[in-house]
Amino acid sequence: MQRLIIGIGGGIGSGKSSIARIFSVMGFPVFDSDIHAKKLYLNHEIKKKVIYLLGDKAYDEHGKAERNYIASVVFQNPKLLDSLNQIIHPAVKNDFEIWCNNYPVSTPVIKESALLFELGLHKECTFSIMVDAEKKIRIARVMKRDGVTAESVDSRINNQKDPKLYYKEADLLILNDNSTLITPMLLNWIEKLYNQKNK
Repeated sequence: MQRLIIGIGGGIGSGKSSIARIFSVMGFPVFDSDIHAKKLYLNHEIKKKVIYLLGDKAYDEHGKAERNYIASVVFQNPKLLDSLNQIIHPAVKNDFEIWCNNYPVSTPVIKESALLFELGLHKECTFSIMVDAEKKIRIARVMKRDGVTAESVDSRINNQKDPKLYYKEADLLILNDNSTLITPMLLNWIEKLYNQKNK
């Protein structure tokens, strides 16, 4: 029996975490790739590689990753961003596989990742969801969440691939524009999945 994995992807501020929370409320186990990545920055081997790549400023005096500094550097340099992804994401993938072992194979799980489509991780999922929103909505969300400037968010968005490139690769596209009723859409989609599975 193969595990059913639903991947949720989307750029910064798209609202993919809100979609993941809906799944969580429904009872689905959710793997948040960003949370696991934050923990992995404390791993001794990964820490050495990150410092080698980005310098001592990547960590504070307490050994905690300086995420804002790291973001400010890599989102201005696509090569550095790619190198950082090559350090972090194989470790996150391994973490996900270990995490899955906490649940029976019959239990569907959710994998939330900002880079689900960019890194081709959606191909490792049974089904995938792309979450997107207008740029101005995404900027406003991140400014409110992180207390950062519109310019810094705009820079990060501009250094990510355009989500529209992946619309056709997703099994479900959600335009999270603050007016669409998301929960009924997801319930309807999940019902169709189970109906297909039980045919």
